[in-house]
Amino acid sequence: MNKIKSFLFVSLLFLVCSYANASQLTYSYSTPYSGSSKITIINTTDQPITITKLIFTNNADIAGTPWGILWGWQSTIANQKNADGITVEHTISENPVITIGAKQSVDLNYNIDTNHLGGSLSPYNLAMDPVSVSVVYQGGSYPTPIDITGKCEGQACIDPGKGKRITGYFADWAYWRDPKFIASQIPYNKINTIPYAFSIFDKDGNVSLYDQDSDAVNVPIISQARKQRPYLNASLSFGGWSWFSTPPGWQCQTGDSPAGPAACFKQLAADKNAVQRFSTAAVLAMKEVQFNGIDIDWEYPAVEDAANYIALLQSLRKALDAQGALDQTHYYLTIAVGAGIDKINNLTKEQWLSVADAVDYMGVMTYDFHGAWDQYSDFMSAMQLDPNNDPTINDQALKRYNLTDAMQAYLGMGIPSSKLIVGIPMYGRMMKIAKAGTTQGLYQPVTGVPQGEWDNSQSGYTGMLNYNCIVDPSTCGNHFNLPRLTLVDPSQSKLGQYALTPWGYADNLFVTYDDAKSAAYKVQWIKKNQFGGAMLWDLTSDFPGDDNRSIVNAVYQEFNR
Repeated sequence: MNKIKSFLFVSLLFLVCSYANASQLTYSYSTPYSGSSKITIINTTDQPITITKLIFTNNADIAGTPWGILWGWQSTIANQKNADGITVEHTISENPVITIGAKQSVDLNYNIDTNHLGGSLSPYNLAMDPVSVSVVYQGGSYPTPIDITGKCEGQACIDPGKGKRITGYFADWAYWRDPKFIASQIPYNKINTIPYAFSIFDKDGNVSLYDQDSDAVNVPIISQARKQRPYLNASLSFGGWSWFSTPPGWQCQTGDSPAGPAACFKQLAADKNAVQRFSTAAVLAMKEVQFNGIDIDWEYPAVEDAANYIALLQSLRKALDAQGALDQTHYYLTIAVGAGIDKINNLTKEQWLSVADAVDYMGVMTYDFHGAWDQYSDFMSAMQLDPNNDPTINDQALKRYNLTDAMQAYLGMGIPSSKLIVGIPMYGRMMKIAKAGTTQGLYQPVTGVPQGEWDNSQSGYTGMLNYNCIVDPSTCGNHFNLPRLTLVDPSQSKLGQYALTPWGYADNLFVTYDDAKSAAYKVQWIKKNQFGGAMLWDLTSDFPGDDNRSIVNAVYQEFNR
């Protein structure tokens, strides 16, 4: 009897050691979009686990024979194209079976067949990160997909916006700046929405990544972050103000000159077939990079564009909903819209209600109200206009160029406050002025545009500065030497009591910007007026998220009070 008990004990111990629950496995991956990709399976337990099959889904056919510890000399692979036309399920039958030791990891390496990425419908032709990874193990049934390494737990999984959107745009061109900013530097624990700026498109509805070198690095990082954080949304953003170094064939033409996104949107939206092609391609591109939304930044639809603008958004809404029904999820459609009253009035109330019905959120660009194009130096993102001193007070349009009036205008169109996201700039605009005068540079005649932090011969002078450069000139990029400025806290000057945003000045320079303090005040106002959240342009201009000067940190802290 004792021998039998001993045998049973040893057998049970062997089962525990060899067949620990596979839910205690995790995975990570490397997908460089060209060459060799790798999946790593990690055994987080104190016992060995034996794998008989590895199943993973991505958008790529595998070229040749995989290699690595997860590929035995007689292993086989079966590939099954999924109904979505993009993803492929790969099943590797391990022969011999693979045992992962306690606290050990094993790899599978494979090359991508670049001729068969994502099927014929793939608009980006990128090797996508794994959608899911599963294993079959000895002694167990077919499991649910295992978790990605680094997945949040407990409090770390709670939405940092507390029901509000904290939207931070990521600009892919920051990859080429000095210092470089890449997506791993994003404070993911303090935002919940990332529009990735920008993807490009043409008048015929074709879409493409803007910069495949930068995007090949940044898109997988954001995709992986979404797998690790259930609250995180990411969208492909199409449009923007301008395109630099756009590949030949992607620039739309206005007369004999190449034009940027606004011209392309105008031409695209006027062609029903192109709109349909764009809607299909944009949604497939979104799925290909495993994001969950599309963002449209058309700056700015004119009166004659209104009907086509609405039709474009409705087409995208229909395509997103159709894909969402297949995937049993909701895909988001967001837009960035102008805040100048003249831009808002390009659409009627009825038309704005149609827009609001098609989209989930409207990010109102409550900045760029003023700049070096104006006659006088003024705030670019003021909360309110100064009725006693502002030189635009008698202009019927310009006197409403402020955050409060812009948001009230959209509410007046009947748009629910919960759909409206308030924009906060994370950059500043610098302008030349005749003199600082007795107003600390405010409301002085503008004499020109100075060189900005990232300006070059291609961009021309814009006078634009990263927020962190303004506050701490030692952080300025591009070896930019910022002239010495006096920075003014609006609470310390009667001239700032309405704008409630800071400014800076020198003898012949004026800078308008937001900082952590003004951003926190705007979030208080957002909460009080029950708007949907805050929109930050852009994350690459801020201090690190744990810095008390960080705008992201200030916004996060205020939403969590």
